[in-house]
Amino acid sequence: MRTALRRLAVLAALARGERRGFITMTVQRTGSTWLSDELDAHPCITSGKEIFLNEKTGDPPWVWSDAKKRLALEALFDGQASLNFSATRSFEKFLGRCAGARGDVACGFKWMMSQHVDRAWDAGWLPELCAARKLRLVFLERLNLLRVHASTAAKNLASTSAGGHRNPTGEAPREAYIELASGDALVAKLEGIAAQYDGLRRVRAEAARRGVATLAVTYEALQADRGGGLDRVARFVAG
Repeated sequence: MRTALRRLAVLAALARGERRGFITMTVQRTGSTWLSDELDAHPCITSGKEIFLNEKTGDPPWVWSDAKKRLALEALFDGQASLNFSATRSFEKFLGRCAGARGDVACGFKWMMSQHVDRAWDAGWLPELCAARKLRLVFLERLNLLRVHASTAAKNLASTSAGGHRNPTGEAPREAYIELASGDALVAKLEGIAAQYDGLRRVRAEAARRGVATLAVTYEALQADRGGGLDRVARFVAG
């Protein structure tokens, strides 16, 4: 019954020519890549990953400014297929993908605290854009902070070789082990992660006060009920 109702809602939205934009706001190593891939597999949703990564190649290398981010998001959520300025290849590819997915009801991406989504919010232009474009915001958390810390340590280990240089394969040696902080150092690490989630909750509360639609979910809850949990997120972003 729930699936049938969702299909009717999707068909109605398509008939009206409506399209939703959404942003998943989260912290690194929270499960956002998995969630993005699951949403992208939905027949009516286009979901991208980080779109504001700076390019390390070029002379000078491309760096996203707040002004360019705002213009890029306006183009993305207005359904434009191109920008009037050059951007990173990954963003231009995603912009064209969203513009070409005419049958989709929703298009969005994930924006991490490490990529300063909170700074964009505090600058004022991001909440204005969310309200004007009627964007929907998904806030993804992970309850087990120790697993977030361990996952971050594993990623850092995999990205470097034994000599401390970048590992081009991105794979840790088989004999390697993860050495986590302990004692006061571990507490400080966990408190730092908790502070980032507190920042997300602050943004969510402010978004709600502005009338922006928000949804808070946890990685653990989505994993415990993948069918129902993912369906809930999909229904939220597709409206």
